[in-house]
Formats: sequence, structure tokens, C-alpha cells
Amino acid sequence: MAEDYQVRIDLSACFFYTSKTMLLVTHALAGATIVTKIKNPLFSFPFAFIFHFLMDYIPHWDLGTSFNKRSKLENFILASLDGMLSLFLVFVFFQRNKPFSSNLWLGVGCSLLPDLLEGPAIFFGWQLFPRLNYFHSNISHQKSQHLLPGLLPQITILVLVLLWL
Repeated sequence: MAEDYQVRIDLSACFFYTSKTMLLVTHALAGATIVTKIKNPLFSFPFAFIFHFLMDYIPHWDLGTSFNKRSKLENFILASLDGMLSLFLVFVFFQRNKPFSSNLWLGVGCSLLPDLLEGPAIFFGWQLFPRLNYFHSNISHQKSQHLLPGLLPQITILVLVLLWL
């Protein structure tokens, strides 16, 4: 007899909890803007990486920090959706109808790198970069946020990013 398996994603658990990192969408679009405006990768890549931590210092709401309230599979699905939306929006706003830009995508990678390096620790317990993860966790401004007030800083950043285009 075959068993039925269901994946249930309960977004209601996301409406109030302690935040640590911004949505990947915010980091990706900010990184894409930085690389677009600062053409020299020797400056834009490190700035995109560092700007990630500066943005995480702002009190905010996000999907990934309440992983204790959801299964690892649910968290992985939500993080994957956030990542796919990030790449899609970067493509739409920065790459569509233009020649492929490796600098754009490498800069976006730099802006997402702190969260990507934390992934193995979160999902598998592998501390590949313990000092960086420790720094990232401590620089992230931890403040309980409701959904809308917690998203306002990210929406503000996204609006400023899109206006800077």
C-alpha cells in the first residue's frame, strides 16, 4: 500500500517572529543595482558583498529565520521560491533584452553569498564558515516584526534600488 505524502507550507507561522536576514529578493536587486552602477568589479563585487551585511542590520521581516516553526523541507521550498523570484526579477529588471552580463550575475552572487554560505549550516548542520556565520548572525538586527512593518524597510530599499536605475 502506497503512502501519500503531503508538503504543507503554513505561512501563518511567518506573521510574527524574530528576524535575522532580509529576503533574497532585496539582496539580489540591491546587488544587481550596485554592479550596474559601479562598473569595475574590483569595487562592485566587494561592495555588493559588504552591502548585504549593512542591509541585514536594518530591522526587518523575512521567511527564513523562523525555521524552527517549520520543517526543513518547508524552509527549503520557501527559500528556493525566494531565490527563484530573485533571479527572475534580476533578469526582468537588469538582463532582459540585453547581452548576457557575467558581471551582473557574479555581482548578484556576491550580494547573496553570505546567505548562501549559511545554507549548509541551516539545512545540514555543516559549519563550513563558522566565523562568517557567527558574524552574519550577530550583525543581523534581531527584532520581532509583524509582516507589514517588517517588510517596509525592504520595500523602501527596493523602491530606492529601482529609482536608482
